[in-house]
Amino acid sequence: ESRVVFSSDSYIGIVPFASDAPYSVHIYPLRHMSRFSELTQDMTSELMQNIYSVLSTINSGASEHGKVDSINVVFHSLPFYKSVDSPNNSHPEEYYHLHVEVFPSRIPRRTIENYIIPGSGIVVSSTRPKNIARELRF
Repeated sequence: ESRVVFSSDSYIGIVPFASDAPYSVHIYPLRHMSRFSELTQDMTSELMQNIYSVLSTINSGASEHGKVDSINVVFHSLPFYKSVDSPNNSHPEEYYHLHVEVFPSRIPRRTIENYIIPGSGIVVSSTRPKNIARELRF
């Protein structure tokens, strides 16, 4: 609950425990879905309203620490594929959960320390997810 930014009729927005960027928010539907094509018209409208609200709060929250150049919105959905029987009877629809990631592309390092250890692919962030969630909560 401490990392929840918002909860609506069909969605929940959380700050991930470990993210590549401070002020990152992930939006998940409350009901399991694998593809965006499964959304109803009302759910699509609600998702767009939630994305807009998250964009606004990230822009105002992160801008207190300096200029936010841009904010990225990444949609993760299971791709369409030709269904074939597999030996282990796996069906990706059962375990893949669609979601949306919203995060600023750059926040000045002078205030928020977010370091990438060169050559390692490891990101070290000094921001606490629950503090960011509290700042962005709406």
